Amino acid sequence: MTPPASTWATLDWDALERLRDGFLSGSGAAGAYWQSHSDLASYDLTFAQRIAWKWDAVLKELRLRGWSPPPGEVLDWGCGSGVASRCVLRAFGTEKFSTLRLFDRSSLAMEFATARATAVFPQLTVNSGAPAGQRIGLLVLSHVLNELPEAERSALLQLARQADAVLWVEPGAHADSRALITIREQLREEFEVIAPCTHRETCGLLAAGNERHWCHSFAAPPPGVLTDSDWVRFGQHLGVDLRRAPYSFLALERKGLRPTEEKFSGWSRVVGAPRIYKGFAKLFACQAEGVRDVTLHAGQSGDHESLLRTKKADLAITSNPFYDMDGLERHPVLQEAFLLVLPEKYRGPTDSLNAVQAKLPLIRFADSTSVGRQITQHLRRLRLKPQQVIQADRSSMVTACVCNGMGFTLLTPSLLIDGFVERMPMRVMPLPAARLTRTLTVVSRERELGRFPAHVAELSRSKLVEQVGAQMGDVGLAALTLLDGAS
Repeated sequence: MTPPASTWATLDWDALERLRDGFLSGSGAAGAYWQSHSDLASYDLTFAQRIAWKWDAVLKELRLRGWSPPPGEVLDWGCGSGVASRCVLRAFGTEKFSTLRLFDRSSLAMEFATARATAVFPQLTVNSGAPAGQRIGLLVLSHVLNELPEAERSALLQLARQADAVLWVEPGAHADSRALITIREQLREEFEVIAPCTHRETCGLLAAGNERHWCHSFAAPPPGVLTDSDWVRFGQHLGVDLRRAPYSFLALERKGLRPTEEKFSGWSRVVGAPRIYKGFAKLFACQAEGVRDVTLHAGQSGDHESLLRTKKADLAITSNPFYDMDGLERHPVLQEAFLLVLPEKYRGPTDSLNAVQAKLPLIRFADSTSVGRQITQHLRRLRLKPQQVIQADRSSMVTACVCNGMGFTLLTPSLLIDGFVERMPMRVMPLPAARLTRTLTVVSRERELGRFPAHVAELSRSKLVEQVGAQMGDVGLAALTLLDGAS
């Protein structure tokens, strides 16, 4: 069959309301959702796309981890419109898989999903119907747990045991997440836990006192969705929050199938979303030792020193290595050179700082900050005394003044990232004077956090290089010197 085309103009809103009510009540467990191919077409254009956002987030994470599924047949069990397996095939490529098998208790769903998969991947062999007991390459499961009574969950668990790998995505609700954790524990002896965990130990959320917590993440919609009139109408009409889609997931691979390495041993993973407060943020982090709250403080290096001395902070990413403090370990991140930062519309001379300061006031960090003092000392060495100086104590305040044409500044790439992310109109270029640098370091109390501080340094280095390259290009990257080694 050719799958019926559905557009925003021909959407069956009554069918979507009925489907939504069935999803929320769980009544799908008692019978099939789908009454027609038109139901599936309307669903595939709307609700299924929101599920695709979740799958895309999961698959992106798996690629970042360097994982791809083993070859063989893909079984999309409980396929619905087939959106989950289509996401998987797009992410990893059809050449990796021998066939796609689609199964759903609804024959309408299997017909629709088969037609859609055949249309999108014409070179792939697509079958439908229940698996015949043979070995499964990759088992794909999407939003099925809340529809299954206990006996059927047990049967599905046995099906999972026939697979070489399992990708399982569920809504990010407490009950579904806790059910997925139970399944993880039941399969952990036979399968390597690829994600979301960074470890292979018992899930820390099962420890006494963590009953109210659950493992979940959030997927963002594609660019443009929140301003698209059709999507806005869909969200308002059906009460769907389009800003982010919560999900829980599990990625498993059979033990012994391929050589494995513990790439993320010692790493932590954020559960849920950071809670942002004034001046700090809290993260609920999971690692092999269990789960715990982690607090991230923003501030100047003087604030970091106080937090470390009073043991109110475990770790700092800072420009001050605190060599006067004993009992610390230090992990270099990178060295960065200060750049000349000008208003975008400035057209005056740039061949020397003297020439620039003759045209514009200097805007810099205040002398109460380490960056401000460092700039003052450097200008003194250059025997340069700016005629006018505007001082601020936050990089956002400095860049806001520059982009509004109030003056020029000297800042490092890491201090400029926020301004460029917010699309502030600025020009950056190498400093037309002797080089001025600072070094970013991860500092933590010695031997208290295992390999975690070293991993933070590695990740910080990688992300800073990525962001500087994206926001400032070659000028920003040329200002960075990557460092390695701990002290």
